[in-house]
Amino acid sequence: FNIAISFEEESVRGTVTHTLSATGKPLSELVLDSTGLDIEAVALEGKPVSDFEVTEDALRIYLAKPLKPGRDVDLSVRYAGIRPKWGLYFKTERMGFLPEEVQVWTQGEAEDSRYWFPCFDYPSEQATSEMIVTVPEGYRAMSNGRQVSMTPNPADGTTTWHWSLE
Repeated sequence: FNIAISFEEESVRGTVTHTLSATGKPLSELVLDSTGLDIEAVALEGKPVSDFEVTEDALRIYLAKPLKPGRDVDLSVRYAGIRPKWGLYFKTERMGFLPEEVQVWTQGEAEDSRYWFPCFDYPSEQATSEMIVTVPEGYRAMSNGRQVSMTPNPADGTTTWHWSLE
């Protein structure tokens, strides 16, 4: 993940990259669970994929050349989600919370991750993850794994946190 959180918009926007491979037979279509997200761009191995479709509950990606089994590829999706219905929860001053209570958190169980990022959203799916999260200055981003870095961005008043779960 390389995402930014906005408390004002109650939104998340950024890019999620999945490393995946076909098993069994070549794939000419990839399907990610995605509900209520604005999909801005899709890329496979860094090259834009223009043949994709956003449905009510999925992102369907049609590959010009089938993906052969056993070959790892990176699939990136640039997206935005404003006030997700599930999975990403905000507590803001606009909602009546005190400044010290303002926060955002995620909850993916059992199948709520699809509301805040395009993914394979099933309880039995397990993966390593790397989170690069930019939040307003003064906030902290936490994730599973180990903290790799924390970088203040004084030019725009944000801080970028990097976490890795191997």
